[in-house]
Amino acid sequence: MRKYLLTRRALLIAALSLSALVFLWVLLAPSRFGGAVEYVIVSGDSMEPLFHKGDLVLLRRAPFYEVGDIVVYRYPGIGAVIHRIVDRRLDRFVLKGDHNTWVDGYEPAPDEILGKYWLWLPGMGTIFLQLRSPWALAILVGVGSLIWGLSSMQSKWTERRKKIKARVDDAIMAARQSAGQFDTAVMGAGKWLSGRQEGFLLVMYIIGILALVLGAFAFTRPVSLTAPDNLLYKQTGAYAYTGEVPAGVYDENRVVSGGAIFPKVSCGIEVAFDYQLQSQHPAQVSGTYQLMAVVNSTTGWRRTILLNEQPVLFSGKTFSAQAPLDVCEVEKMIAQVQEVTGAQTYQYFLSVYPQVKVSGTLGGMTLEETFNEPLSFTVQTDQIYLNAPAKEDANPLQPVKEGALVRMKTVDNTLSIFSMDVPVRTARTLSAVGLAIAALGIGLVLYLLQQAEGKDEKMLAKLAVGSRLVEVQDPLARGDARVVHLPALSDLLRLAEQREEVVFFHYAAPVATYYVRDGDVLYVHRKLGPAAAEGVDESTRQALVRALEKDEFALYFQPSVSLEDGRVVQLESFLRWRHPERGLLMPVQFLPEVERAGMMMQVDLWVLRRACEYLAQWREAGYPLYPVAINLSLQSLATEGFAAQVQAMVAGLGVSPDWLYLEIPENGLDISPVGAENLRQLREAGFGIVLNAGERFNPEALEAEPVQQIKLGYPVVQKLSAVSEMQDLASRWISQAHERKIRVAAVGVETSQQLGFFRLHACDQAQGYWISPPVAAEDLPGFLAQKRAWVEVSSKPE
Repeated sequence: MRKYLLTRRALLIAALSLSALVFLWVLLAPSRFGGAVEYVIVSGDSMEPLFHKGDLVLLRRAPFYEVGDIVVYRYPGIGAVIHRIVDRRLDRFVLKGDHNTWVDGYEPAPDEILGKYWLWLPGMGTIFLQLRSPWALAILVGVGSLIWGLSSMQSKWTERRKKIKARVDDAIMAARQSAGQFDTAVMGAGKWLSGRQEGFLLVMYIIGILALVLGAFAFTRPVSLTAPDNLLYKQTGAYAYTGEVPAGVYDENRVVSGGAIFPKVSCGIEVAFDYQLQSQHPAQVSGTYQLMAVVNSTTGWRRTILLNEQPVLFSGKTFSAQAPLDVCEVEKMIAQVQEVTGAQTYQYFLSVYPQVKVSGTLGGMTLEETFNEPLSFTVQTDQIYLNAPAKEDANPLQPVKEGALVRMKTVDNTLSIFSMDVPVRTARTLSAVGLAIAALGIGLVLYLLQQAEGKDEKMLAKLAVGSRLVEVQDPLARGDARVVHLPALSDLLRLAEQREEVVFFHYAAPVATYYVRDGDVLYVHRKLGPAAAEGVDESTRQALVRALEKDEFALYFQPSVSLEDGRVVQLESFLRWRHPERGLLMPVQFLPEVERAGMMMQVDLWVLRRACEYLAQWREAGYPLYPVAINLSLQSLATEGFAAQVQAMVAGLGVSPDWLYLEIPENGLDISPVGAENLRQLREAGFGIVLNAGERFNPEALEAEPVQQIKLGYPVVQKLSAVSEMQDLASRWISQAHERKIRVAAVGVETSQQLGFFRLHACDQAQGYWISPPVAAEDLPGFLAQKRAWVEVSSKPE
């Protein structure tokens, strides 16, 4: 039925065109219009030799940015700047042009970066700038107006539609004149269905194509990414110093933090220090601190004064410390070194250090940090004053030290779709759902076509042809036209699309006729409708009867070996038809005809009789005997009295039922009460019952069923290497069957890997071309005698 859908070329072209437009928009839409792409025209040489002036660079948003990325950001007062990230300072980036010798003065945060380098179009920016010029815009407007003016006239498509309509009218008039009465009735239901069907298919095609494109992006990108996650923290200190002085020196009659210290007025200064660790992440820290003062000069001379004799322990993110400082002692040290060395250095400094050591955890990561930001003074004759900070906005009494712990975290990877960041995992789901919807929708049409095939030719015509179908009550008159018969309907439909012609349809059971008129040629396709397809013609039925009477059918046997010791433990019979004219036929070539003729039970009984006859012959000849598995049809199982006929036949041939295993399809257990009764009687008579399991097999349904063996069918075995879920399912089936004392055989083993899988999972038996092909019954004894080793059981399973 898919051949009918493939003729809808116009639908596919429309779906591909719309999907391509959507895809290009998602891929290339500018950010200012809701897209994910930033377009930058290079206007300088800062990125030479990579980018040149006039180049067009396309950048896309990224979930995170790293050192080395080429990005674009908006520099305050300048505009968009495209440079390379050369460093990261906590939560901001340092950027620099490849051609520049300096870094950018502005350090943007991650959310200020507009995108990361994606595509580069050399010189294209210059072209865009020229197109934006007034003269270029004028030309574009003029050309657009000309095209619009031409398209407003009678287009070629309009003329073609008129020609088609004229041809249809001529054909209808010719049909009416030749047939006498020509009723052109496009059935209302047919119009509605065909119109809706084409629109429905168009939507399904678009959904499928877009889902496929989305899947191509989603399934080629990882679901998650490893991104840096900085745990920012800040250490702050707060200094204060004070001392008592005589009245009249300070407004408050004491030394104030930030003011000058006069040793002649007050020698004793009390220094206070408050420490705090700040972070939005949980912290468990402790450590030590020790206040000290350092006196040094520009010559390199240095003396240390311990304000705390020993380091002090603290726990938590904050602590406060106090210690006295004798500034007169500082002056004495300076005077002493000048007196001893004779050096006259006029610049001396005094610094107070906290010497903080912190350790613990921050946000679950190990933190080892120090803080020794000093409180610095300049020492001059008769006064000590606070130094100005290195940065203009800094406070010398409140030093700050920032830091970060770098860890990697897993983040969801995203796709930018219509300015929305969609997780890749969600995009994969959307793709799968879209493909499923498209498959179900197209499958629905295919199913309708399949249902119409051989059942309702008019419904098939409406679904297959669609809106081009014109149903006529009388056969189309040939007239003077040359008639060309086309063997396939799809060829006729393709011709109609290429010529843009309608398809006339006439149905007079059991013959359906399709016409396409192209000038002086009338293309015709005829096919038999449902009435001719029902049942089987008499010649076929006679051929089947002759095959049964003259033993044209033949049995082949395929050995099934034990996976414990490699011995042959069972044979499965396969039916062939040695047709006198068509040669050796496989079951798929004639069993459908047998089933339509209602002769499956006769064939099943023939197979049983021949298998019993071979067993009796082999027994008399002294050959080793093996149980034989025989496939039964649902028709036979559902026939009342089938079990009794089987028992009578086997008893008459002198074969014990123990040597026969009757193999039934998976749905043979619950086909009907008659089938269940036949199975019960056969099992009680001693026949082995084998269930051929498919992909929907459920071992738990066998609790009360008379089954001694399960065969994992050919489709199950073939899917093992391609579908991992099928491996798990087969392993579970084997285990559950063994729990119920049921043996398991694998059918269709064609590779050593498949054989190794079943040996590894304790399957009982295996058969297939890897072990042995089916052998004609006449050749089987000799074949079995020559074959010494069937399966190498001592080797390690692959």
